[in-house]
Amino acid sequence: MSKENLFTTLEKSPVFAMSLGSKELFHSNVWAWMIKKYPQYATVFFKDINVDMIDTRKIKREQGNRDLTIHIKNADDVYVIENKFKSYPDKDQLEKYTEKLKGKLVKGCLTYMIPPVFDEIEKWNHLSYEKLCEDIQSLSVTDIDPFDKAVIDEYCKVLDNLIQVLSFGEVGNDNDTFTFVAPSNYKNLRIHDVYSKIMCNRFMQYYTKNCQKDSVGEYSFICEPDYSNQNANLTIKYQRGDEGGDMTAIGIQIQGNDIRHFVEITKNGCNVTQKKDDLFKGFTKDWFDEDFDQAQKEISLLGETYKTNMNPKPENQGKYNAFKDKNNNGIFIYQHYNVPTNYTYKDAAECFDKTLQYVLDEDLLTRLDQVYKELN
Repeated sequence: MSKENLFTTLEKSPVFAMSLGSKELFHSNVWAWMIKKYPQYATVFFKDINVDMIDTRKIKREQGNRDLTIHIKNADDVYVIENKFKSYPDKDQLEKYTEKLKGKLVKGCLTYMIPPVFDEIEKWNHLSYEKLCEDIQSLSVTDIDPFDKAVIDEYCKVLDNLIQVLSFGEVGNDNDTFTFVAPSNYKNLRIHDVYSKIMCNRFMQYYTKNCQKDSVGEYSFICEPDYSNQNANLTIKYQRGDEGGDMTAIGIQIQGNDIRHFVEITKNGCNVTQKKDDLFKGFTKDWFDEDFDQAQKEISLLGETYKTNMNPKPENQGKYNAFKDKNNNGIFIYQHYNVPTNYTYKDAAECFDKTLQYVLDEDLLTRLDQVYKELN
């Protein structure tokens, strides 16, 4: 079936329509119903579970913030399903669940649409939505009500169509189009957020595979995804210190159709935002464009000229944009340009690699440290 036909099929499905209220909650609720009524379905998530020992009265949703907790009869043992349909899998979250349950966790299962970027950890296995759908369909459940079977079959059909619509391969290729922005048909189905995160994740894996850099002194090299303003974003940077504490960072950030050059400083006890103009001027040699003119709709960075729709506020000299924290202890200053037309993964990776190498070649980390020290 073509992708256009898949979109049409999903639009007509009542099960898909019901799923749009809360995508992750919907799937977890369906699984809880399936396991409670037909415990055999628990083997889709846990191959070795003894279904006769499942306490079907205690299939809990959102117990201790866990998506789905399966309790065992006459014991404290539990099995946990952590569902990530549209969110990025989080290794720390799984480790916290394990620690909080203090030996009660027999096994955990991380289900995902966006592939995790970490290996399986102790007591947790990974299960893709694609494999999940296959295993539900192949499982033979005895004495199942015909209506329930029809509902589960329709659910699997929706899952299969969604998987096909959102399948692009885990790691991108050189000639793939570089974008995190979803086409209109994904927006019409209200799965643009999932599309954006998957595309961000694919490029991140491509970039780290081809352009991974080492830490430099106290500066860690970080490549991490996030989601804000209805778009996935990817930050590639050198950072000293941790979020929430004193910190300096410099790098690039991709959000929507924008590629940002940024500098970020947090210094507790210091009104950093008062120094933002000085901070901007301290990095106007290629890193920032001091001569940016909004009327020209162009910006020059690292010797290249790009189209931009940047619209800085007058309070930032009409030259740059900035975010500040609520205590004025931190500032994120940036200029951005538009993702060039027909940009490929290879084009983007080479550009970003060149940009990060410039930070090292021009010793911008030392300059950043100096600016930080001068703040008071």
